[in-house]
Amino acid sequence: MTTESIDVTKYEKMKSTPAGAILEHILRKNGVSQKYLADKAQMLPQHINALIKGKRRFSTKTSLMIEYALGIKSKGFFFLCQSRYDIYLTRIAIQRKPHLTELQRSLFWEIDIDKIDWEGNKFYVVQRVMEYGDKEDCQLIMDFYGKETFLEIVNKIGINCSPYVAKNASKLGIS
Repeated sequence: MTTESIDVTKYEKMKSTPAGAILEHILRKNGVSQKYLADKAQMLPQHINALIKGKRRFSTKTSLMIEYALGIKSKGFFFLCQSRYDIYLTRIAIQRKPHLTELQRSLFWEIDIDKIDWEGNKFYVVQRVMEYGDKEDCQLIMDFYGKETFLEIVNKIGINCSPYVAKNASKLGIS
């Protein structure tokens, strides 16, 4: 390994990548073995491997030791990567979603309904519910997104794009 510092700026904005995966990529890219890093950071190789595999979390001390050993100037880099990833996972877990018990699960037969990004895929959700749902499903989704957003999406879809959409639009009083 060279004595040059490793540039980590391209990793600093990654939110959905675990810190261990970033460490593994940096090691591979720079031709550094886990054993070499463990020796240089005065850590056990098993500890480095557990960090990479996501079985252990980066503490501030571990982060600083590894950064020093690799010549990374951004202090607390791996700890901050760990924090950004934790925030990402938490946001996914608490993501706003409709009352799924009231929605026909068969509307989304080809995907896992529990993994739908309800905000990012609202156009798809509204279209699917308007095509295959009943009046109650449509009302639930309209209440969830708000009438204005729901109507905006329905207008983009086009009420007459299918007889099912037209039928549900009529039931909801949308013209």
